[in-house]
Amino acid sequence: MSGWILRYPHRGRRRELTIGRYPDIGLTEARGIATLKRAEVQQGRNPAAEKQKPKARLIDPRGTRASW
Repeated sequence: MSGWILRYPHRGRRRELTIGRYPDIGLTEARGIATLKRAEVQQGRNPAAEKQKPKARLIDPRGTRASW
């Protein structure tokens, strides 16, 4: 399956952010999202890490996922 990926440098390393799958997200929409994420990178933020923050909250202190 094809998808849209934004590749960008952050702290000297190459990072990737999955924008979405084609055809669920069209070219015009993917370009718009990429433009917004590039602006975040220019501000020194890491959009891929920010996308993963909500997932990290589901992990309890022992390192296992909470079973709710």
